[in-house]
Amino acid sequence: MDNCMPRLQDLELYNTKLSEVSFATGVCPILQYLSVRFCNDLVEVGTLPNALIELELTNCSNLRKIEGLRGLAKLQMLDISRCENVEELPSMETLESLKELQAYACVKLKSIQGLSRLTKLRLLNVNGCSELQELPGIEHCMLLEYLDARGCPKQWAEERVLEQLHQQLKVLEI
Repeated sequence: MDNCMPRLQDLELYNTKLSEVSFATGVCPILQYLSVRFCNDLVEVGTLPNALIELELTNCSNLRKIEGLRGLAKLQMLDISRCENVEELPSMETLESLKELQAYACVKLKSIQGLSRLTKLRLLNVNGCSELQELPGIEHCMLLEYLDARGCPKQWAEERVLEQLHQQLKVLEI
């Protein structure tokens, strides 16, 4: 698919048999919105176009690895909800424009790396992430207004979050 679809801005993949989503350099260079939903054969997300503003990877029950986040400086919304086999969100520190992170019902999610660099983050939903032990760096998310941590381990959700974020949060659900 070298250089085909150079003008494509929105791509939705629904209930496909793809096992990997990855874009070679120059493929879909202005893609801004990528939605991959109910793709139960999807295991890995590789390289993604740098122009992405919204990335939705939802209800992909076998998705385990999301490698393509590095370098997505324009990304404003990331939704990985109901991807119950994702254990880690790496390279979040490069998502300097991210405003919304939805990861509810990711029951095996243990780690979100780089929260301290997400200074524009306004919404974080980790509802039902029962393996998530902590959110290191969340205290640096000074614009965070909405946090849903229901179903997360209570020892960090109640004490640390309330202590560090009580001044700016408008909605807190724990």
